[in-house]
Amino acid sequence: MIVARIEGGLGNQLFQYAFGTQLAKVNDTELVLDLSCYASQPQHGYLLDRFSITARELSPQERKRIPARYQSDRRSVFPLISLGRKELRRLRERPFGFAEKYFSASDDSFLVGYWQSERYFPSVESNILLQFRPCGPMSLESARLREKMLNASSIAIHIRRGDYITDKPMAIRNLSLSYYRTCVLSQLEKRPDSEVYVFSNDIPWCQDNLNLPCPVHFVEHTDNATAHEDLWLMTAADSMVIANSTFSWWGAYLGERKERTVYAPKSWYHANTLDDRFINCEHWVHVSDPAVERQAA
Repeated sequence: MIVARIEGGLGNQLFQYAFGTQLAKVNDTELVLDLSCYASQPQHGYLLDRFSITARELSPQERKRIPARYQSDRRSVFPLISLGRKELRRLRERPFGFAEKYFSASDDSFLVGYWQSERYFPSVESNILLQFRPCGPMSLESARLREKMLNASSIAIHIRRGDYITDKPMAIRNLSLSYYRTCVLSQLEKRPDSEVYVFSNDIPWCQDNLNLPCPVHFVEHTDNATAHEDLWLMTAADSMVIANSTFSWWGAYLGERKERTVYAPKSWYHANTLDDRFINCEHWVHVSDPAVERQAA
C-alpha cells in the first residue's frame, strides 16, 4: 500500500491525494490515508470525504506501521515491529518543489509533503477528475449560483487573506488588489458582459476594497465546513483569477468550461524562499503583480 499523510487545508489535501493516487498506480497497489494530524490540527478540517474518493483510511493495526515520529503514541509502534511487521518507508518532500526523484518511491511508502504541481500526477488525471467531484448535493444557494455561473460569462476570483495577513513572516506573497484588477480587466476586454464572483476568507474586506467596472457578486453563504462548495462553484466559471493558494488552484484545474482562461500569479513566494517554478499549469496566463514590480523598481 501507499500511505499518504493528509494535512492542511482542502487544496493541500487534494494534492496529497493526487500524488498518492499516482504512486499507487505505478506500484499496482492501493492508496490509504493517514488522517491522524486532524486530531491535533482541527482548524483546517478534513474535507476529502465530501468528494467521490475511493481511498480508505488507515486501520488501527496499519497505523502502527507508520514511522514512529508520526505516531500519536510512539510506544504503540514497538510491539508490532517486534512481531515482524515492517515499518513503512517515509518519503518526505525536501526541499519543497517538484522533483522527479519522488517517483521512485516503492510500495509500502509513507508520503509526507505537499506535492504542489500537476506534474506529480501525470497518468491519473482522468481518475482524479472523477474522484474530485462532490459526493452529495450542494446547498440550494450553491446550486442556484452554480447554474447562474454556468449559463453566463462569469469570472471567479479568489482572494486569500486570513493567515496570509496575520501569520508573519511568511514565504508566500500577499497579492495586491492591482493583481486582481489587472486580470479582470484583461478578461473584460475579451468578454465585456462578464460578471465577477468573489470567493474569500474575508468577504467584508473584499466588499470594502474591491472596485471593478462590472457586476460583482460576493459569495457569502459558505463557511469553513462547506469550503468544498466554494471550490465546486469556482469550477463553473468560464474564467478564473486564482490567488497564490492551492485552494483556488484546484478551483481552476477542475474547471468544466471549454476554452477556459485561468489567470495565475507569476510569483507565489518571496524571492529566495520556496520553489514555485512548477506550481502553475503551463497553459494558464501567468500575471505579474504590479505592486510587486513597483516595489522592485
